[in-house]
Amino acid sequence: MDVMQKIGEKIAEKRKEKGWTQRELAEKLCVSDKNVSKWECGRSVPDIFYLKRLADLFEVNVDYFLDREETDENIDENRIKRTRAGKISLILLMIAALLPLVVTVVARIFLPDTVPCHYNAEGEVTRWGSSKELVIMGGAYFAIVLIAATASYVGLVRIDNPEVKPWTVWLAFSLFCAMALAFVAIEIGIVVKNAALAAEAGYTVRESSKFAELFSVLICTLYAVCGAVCIFVPQNAFVGVRTSYSFSGKKEWAFVNAFAGVVLYGISAVMILVTGVLDYPLGVGYAIAVTIGPAVVAFGSAYIGGAIHKNLQAKKREKSE
Repeated sequence: MDVMQKIGEKIAEKRKEKGWTQRELAEKLCVSDKNVSKWECGRSVPDIFYLKRLADLFEVNVDYFLDREETDENIDENRIKRTRAGKISLILLMIAALLPLVVTVVARIFLPDTVPCHYNAEGEVTRWGSSKELVIMGGAYFAIVLIAATASYVGLVRIDNPEVKPWTVWLAFSLFCAMALAFVAIEIGIVVKNAALAAEAGYTVRESSKFAELFSVLICTLYAVCGAVCIFVPQNAFVGVRTSYSFSGKKEWAFVNAFAGVVLYGISAVMILVTGVLDYPLGVGYAIAVTIGPAVVAFGSAYIGGAIHKNLQAKKREKSE
């Protein structure tokens, strides 16, 4: 039996295991059912692009079709562990990065609008200003931690350096988590001191709809956590952005969910910041908008992004053919 017939038999075997017809498999690959029939009959062989797509759909390694055994040399265990460590660490650090921002936004709800904003070397107040400056400080801390985490992920995980060990990834992200917690501790100390001095000076807590603001911060924080998790969520039957395109393959699932996760995380963080810097009292309408808005924008963007990605992939296949 030649190589073409072996590959064809394996494609047919895996297709039948999935319970798909040749037409259904062809639709998932964006090819005609005649091509699938030729592959299975051994009259032609899919190129490396379609072999990778078939491997993704059938959840096997490309070596399965090429009749090569998966040895220790074929599988880079260090890279697998490093990638897993990087993904988990980045999710946790994206969540930790939110803490400095959330703490300052929540604190402002219960602080006077005018608070100490600058001290001299002796600890005396040299300037009073708006409590919004605390929120801006929290936003700066958030940005610092997030940029550091993203740069570390790219440098330690995405750039495939075999010298980088999984423990190195864990150590780097642990240090950044400690930095985020240190920022939170600094902010809590500043908030407590500012609140005491503002009370002594006779400043009162600003008017606000505390429930609506706290609810908005809570919902946006939950959305941001969901967005961070969604970026790396593996294909499954329960959670994730579920569209016809995202179910067409592992790469498509990864793209759609990563796109939706980034949008959801980003817009939720912006909404937390906006909630903290707005001066006028926020009511029920704002809370409802915050509850619905980020999810609608994220999933709508993912659907549009998936459609664009699908068209680009189709054009790429046309050129390769």
